[in-house]
Amino acid sequence: MQDAVSLIGKTISIDELNYVVVKVFFVPNAVSKHHDLYFGLQKADNIVINYSYETLLPYFKEQIKL
Repeated sequence: MQDAVSLIGKTISIDELNYVVVKVFFVPNAVSKHHDLYFGLQKADNIVINYSYETLLPYFKEQIKL
């Protein structure tokens, strides 16, 4: 895909903290469409925090470029 950017390995900043996208999770039987896609973001201390797609979309749009 020419106009697509892989998010794995990309760094994004949320509330002045940097995270690296390390995993993507799909929840097949999610309770709603708002909870079916999650990203695992790794902090500097190697702890991975899961964020929903909807929460991260504004950060991706602002910070990730071609």
